[in-house]
Amino acid sequence: MNSIERRGGGTREDKEKLVDKAYVMTHPLRFRIVRALYEKGEMYVAEIARAIGMKDKAKLVAFHLNVLAEHGLVESRYGLRKSSAVDEKGRPVVVNYFRLTDDAKRIIKMFNLI
Repeated sequence: MNSIERRGGGTREDKEKLVDKAYVMTHPLRFRIVRALYEKGEMYVAEIARAIGMKDKAKLVAFHLNVLAEHGLVESRYGLRKSSAVDEKGRPVVVNYFRLTDDAKRIIKMFNLI
């Protein structure tokens, strides 16, 4: 067991991967998205856009969510919208909910970001 494993768990390679992922979060908009998800939990794109003051830029928020997902910092699931919203045919609205992964939460704690 090396000194890094003794100090906080995980190998040097594991921690280097987390640092690489942390770099992805350095983009100001991505950091705002991560902070909103950390503070409010699971949300869909429009909720995140409103939470970070970009309600008219949902496509840009979605783009950055995809970047975060590609790097394993957010994960998503489809589900019914929390409100009782229905579409024009009376069907419940299905949205893609995003949440932080365990790696993202570990990075936030490791660097004391939030």
